[in-house]
Amino acid sequence: KPIRVLQAVKGLIGAPQNNFKILKNGKVVYDDKREKSMFNRILREMFLRDGRTKDERSTIFMNLIKEILLKDFTTNDEHSDRKLLSIKKDRKKKDKNQLHERACNPVNQQFLPKSCALRQILDVQLLVKSSISTIDPSKLNKSRSDPYCYIDDMYEKYLTYQEDAVYDGRSSRTSWPNSSFCTEYLSEEEKYQLGATALDCSIMITFRRLAGAEENSLTNAARNHIVCIEGMKFIVNVTITDLDPKSHKHYAKHRSGPGLKLLSPVIATPSDRTLRTCAMGNKVVTFTDQQLEDYQDCTFFTRKEILRVHQRFHEASPDLVPVIMTEGQASTIQVPRERIERLPELVENPFKGRMCEAFSRDGDGNLTFEDFLDLLSVFSEQAPRDIKVYYAFKIYDYDRDGFIGQSDLLNVITALTRHELSLEEHQQIAEKVIEEADVDGDGKLSYLEFEHVITRAPDFISTFHIRI
Repeated sequence: KPIRVLQAVKGLIGAPQNNFKILKNGKVVYDDKREKSMFNRILREMFLRDGRTKDERSTIFMNLIKEILLKDFTTNDEHSDRKLLSIKKDRKKKDKNQLHERACNPVNQQFLPKSCALRQILDVQLLVKSSISTIDPSKLNKSRSDPYCYIDDMYEKYLTYQEDAVYDGRSSRTSWPNSSFCTEYLSEEEKYQLGATALDCSIMITFRRLAGAEENSLTNAARNHIVCIEGMKFIVNVTITDLDPKSHKHYAKHRSGPGLKLLSPVIATPSDRTLRTCAMGNKVVTFTDQQLEDYQDCTFFTRKEILRVHQRFHEASPDLVPVIMTEGQASTIQVPRERIERLPELVENPFKGRMCEAFSRDGDGNLTFEDFLDLLSVFSEQAPRDIKVYYAFKIYDYDRDGFIGQSDLLNVITALTRHELSLEEHQQIAEKVIEEADVDGDGKLSYLEFEHVITRAPDFISTFHIRI
């Protein structure tokens, strides 16, 4: 069974997309924007001058991640040198098909160690499956006025559970809800909402190779965090993150089945539709309740603002954008960037071209309605600073290499000053910015360095704003 975990880790390394990142000292060193050669370079640094081949280093790394995910942190196995598992390459198509079938079969979680991260996550996720058929939707709907009030209620129940555990002589120390708490203290609706929180969580793994006699200075608790593999010892930890609470809307979407696409407009007959119309001159914009709810969930806009965004998008290209969008059009009909750039909200913005490129699916600046909605949502007053910083970095990264280098800064300065300064003055400003903000001395700004500088600018939030 652990081989399946190893296969999953290998798949993530080969195609990280937005699901796998490696950071070193807080700096992203490998993700979907970097070549595979960067991953191999990281492994060389990790296993410095040890005579291992590239494949051997990769196998050790994947096994280390596998061991961390399956480790029971309540026990000490620092002297247990783990055996390496390797994945054989399936050269025959038949073998690959069989491998795919095996990978798609459901896993019995009993093979997972009880206190390992994967088992803890899976146990909570399965609350959704066990409770969904017994939920009373009317009880969920009662929380519409305050969709997250159940969090306080569950916390109060957890405190009660801890007190009861002390009186009963049971250990109450746990960092993750266990079965007795869920079974005895939570309603079916609360079980579902707790389980839904874990459906799209993330796992953060940290590890460091121990040197020499460093192990001797560790406490007994820290020794439970040691993994030994191929004679090397690592101190490791696992944290479960991105535990975002879900509102009552999640249940309705989950029950509607896998066919529901969050941002895909829904087509229906007039008898099935609840029309939302907004008079804008002589035009009428029509969306279903579900569409508007979905767009509200994914943006920082109200329903009225979403309708106004559609009006602006239609005005940019009346010959391409229909007044009433049918299924799929919101994510497929593209308005050329030159028409978007002529909108009054953007025409004077020196970064209008880069903004279109940053939010377009094809990277060329041509925008669908959903791209346009995302753009204006990020530039709205309600969007948090962290999101604005992320997209500011993306916009200023002209060459799209994941850093803001001197050439990027020159482009930014030119756009801001509108050619009012000389080339020499541009160069001096760019050098000064890098001198003050480049912490690691590599001659360019990483995202963390950029974030540190931009968040200290008092007018950043007010200038990173478009009013519609």
